[in-house]
Amino acid sequence: MVYETSYESGRRPFKPDPNRGKWEKPTDFIYACFGLALKLDLFVISYWFYFDMGLFGMLPYYIYMALYLVPIMVIHSFMGQFSSSGFISSFRVSPFFKGMGYMSLILSLASLLYYGIFAIVPLIFIVHSLRPALPWSCENFVPDKNVTTVCNMSEKAVETLLSSDYDNYNESYSFTLIHVPSTIFFQNHYEGSRDTESYHMSQNTSLSWHIVGYSIAVWAIITFIFYKFSETAKFGKLIRYMVIFTLVLLLICMTRFLFLPGALDGIVHYMKPHFEHMFEGGLCMSVVVLQAFGSGWGTIIALSSYNNFKTNIMNYSWIIAFGQTLVYILFGMVTFMLKHYFESE
Repeated sequence: MVYETSYESGRRPFKPDPNRGKWEKPTDFIYACFGLALKLDLFVISYWFYFDMGLFGMLPYYIYMALYLVPIMVIHSFMGQFSSSGFISSFRVSPFFKGMGYMSLILSLASLLYYGIFAIVPLIFIVHSLRPALPWSCENFVPDKNVTTVCNMSEKAVETLLSSDYDNYNESYSFTLIHVPSTIFFQNHYEGSRDTESYHMSQNTSLSWHIVGYSIAVWAIITFIFYKFSETAKFGKLIRYMVIFTLVLLLICMTRFLFLPGALDGIVHYMKPHFEHMFEGGLCMSVVVLQAFGSGWGTIIALSSYNNFKTNIMNYSWIIAFGQTLVYILFGMVTFMLKHYFESE
């Protein structure tokens, strides 16, 4: 069967690929969409939760979810599921959408490059955490410059700095720049920070070959995953177990943090409404909701193209939307528990 495109003449008629493959289980599509919440945007939301919005900061999210998140998700899922094609071919449904598929491809590649660079940071700390002693711990960190860190400051000195009154601008104050050992450890991978007196990145930063090596390692891991799990069923199984493992690890961390001093106060603070910050959260959530579709706005179309033709995408869209909010809420609880734990120390 040949499906004629509406791009008039000069175009080859589009044919769905029968060898494209399907998910091993229908729920693999749900797990793959859950994985869209486990990225940098998760940290963005926890950052806004940090400003005392708490759990009620999710209320604007639910409003935007009903207004346009779920409807757009249903439309994208139908486009991919019924055409059994990626976002480039599925946008050929009308000449009005001409070029949108290629634009989504460019945005997706740009986002992939960004997240590939962002993955270097945890990889650096994972590799060095295998050493007998953590190089950024206060017991083993020795700065090669005369700087003040949180390790060589007493608790009284920290309280004095935090409680200082700077309202009277007619007086002169001497400020102390306090460094964090883990930050200095990361900045030492750049030659430009070593040439300055206070670990500030200089304007003439040279290429860091350490970072280049870690970047090659990240892309080698990505290449291996796509090579080893090139089939749709295998790739769906990989995503399923990775998402389940991440959520289980998040639940284990939350359970462990419950026994930390001040953790219960953090949960109470998290559940308590703070209406003075709701306007700030409402503006943030209007943008965060759009990130649920993935980078480049073509991810949902590509993932749904592996669904069976009769998959109930309406129910799946609501499950995905509420599942992503559950991930945000769990991570917000962990963030507040840690925040209050460090405040109680």
